[in-house]
Amino acid sequence: MKAPTMNTVVLEKQKMLKQNADIRGGRDPIILNRDLYFVRLDNQTDDQFNAMVSMAPVYVLFPKIVDAFTGIVFSKDPTIYGVESNDLDYLENIDLLGNSLDGLSEKVLSQVFENGFCATYNDYSEELSAPFVQFVPASAFISFKVTNVSGKPTISQFIYTEETDVDDPEDEFATDTETNFIVLDLYKQSDDTPPIYRIRGSLMIIHLQSTE
Repeated sequence: MKAPTMNTVVLEKQKMLKQNADIRGGRDPIILNRDLYFVRLDNQTDDQFNAMVSMAPVYVLFPKIVDAFTGIVFSKDPTIYGVESNDLDYLENIDLLGNSLDGLSEKVLSQVFENGFCATYNDYSEELSAPFVQFVPASAFISFKVTNVSGKPTISQFIYTEETDVDDPEDEFATDTETNFIVLDLYKQSDDTPPIYRIRGSLMIIHLQSTE
């Protein structure tokens, strides 16, 4: 029996991710999405159903459990090997978002506890001339492309979304949110051809810097 494709596995997780986000949000999103979380009784009118939902006690323990497990893991500072003294500044802002190595590790672990998976990869900022670690939450996953390389399946393309703030052209004091589709073409056709990093939506093509 053939195993389901990676795309299928990711798409099947979307409902679970939505529920996890609702639960972490607390009572309000659960009440708002009442049809998902409450069973309507037979012959119950809309008014009766809404009244039942409004009176229902909602105790949300899931985020507290996730945070507790993450806190236990990071109750002691991790021991880092192979770090030179001139790497310390980099480790204090490893993702160019102000997160230290410890902070990003905690973010990754919390995401794995909560949703089961996430992604990180090494990237390079040409603007700052600095390497950094890119974090991709489970909710941003779109699809994978798998290529058979030397007799085994290898991820050759990974697509995810990324939201960025852009200036509102009609209001200098406001910003809009723009969603880009990040396309990582990971499989090199040859040693002379680097992997390609594409951003669909803003029409940018960037060559990834080799980390080897």
